[in-house]
Amino acid sequence: MRDVVLKKEMKFPNAKVFRAALREYVIKKPIDIKFKLNERTKISVHCKNVCGWRCYASQISGELTFQIKTLTDDCNCPKSFKNSQAKSAYVAKRFIEDFSKNPNWETEMTDETSQPKFKRMYVRFNAQKVGFLGGCRPFVGLDGRPEEFQLVFISDRQKGLIPAIETLFPTVKHKYCVKHIYNNFKVDHKGLELKDALWRCAAATTSKDKPILAMLEWIRVRLMTRLYIKREGIEKDAGKLCPSIQDKLEKLKVESKPFSATPAGSFLYEVAS
Repeated sequence: MRDVVLKKEMKFPNAKVFRAALREYVIKKPIDIKFKLNERTKISVHCKNVCGWRCYASQISGELTFQIKTLTDDCNCPKSFKNSQAKSAYVAKRFIEDFSKNPNWETEMTDETSQPKFKRMYVRFNAQKVGFLGGCRPFVGLDGRPEEFQLVFISDRQKGLIPAIETLFPTVKHKYCVKHIYNNFKVDHKGLELKDALWRCAAATTSKDKPILAMLEWIRVRLMTRLYIKREGIEKDAGKLCPSIQDKLEKLKVESKPFSATPAGSFLYEVAS
């Protein structure tokens, strides 16, 4: 997380992300802060030198999302090389992200014919390069016969598109746009935390220690086995209710013994202890 900017009403997926952004921001400024509140649902900090800089953020009701509610972004304290947020764990993580053990460093010069000037540097593991080049496919190309190419069509789940692509391009892969999927997903699942989780799933090529297809097959077998075990258990039970529901009912019967119910109308009772 680099070049962090904090603004009033800015949102973060959760408190952890906000704390990380706040740490990066105050180290870069720099501002040595003190926490007035550091709770699960609200965080309030101010400059240790009491110059007026302060920031308050809290959790949005019904979501994990954190939002900055107050930000007085004016610190005129003299620059200091001491900052309580620049701890050893932060420094170690920062340098681990910047430097890789891969010895194949690649650089780019602005003009090979003139005096070389450093422009940028690219560091990667060889497996990343091979996987990127081997796994990427071009998007829709309309010149020539699509069957001759390894193409991928990407679209929303509009009913007319699906059979049309299957009919016209039967050998071409057809994927669905995550943005359109998210528009339906967010109706019942709100918040930046769930949005980021959906995009991480969409970008994943492996799940835990297995490739996606192998993981799906593992899940299918687990579900099939679980359903079989549940079915076997139900068939052995002679009751009219599932065993777990029957257990809950028996527990409620015991808990309701101190109470009495007096009829007060059609399916209406007055309960007293």
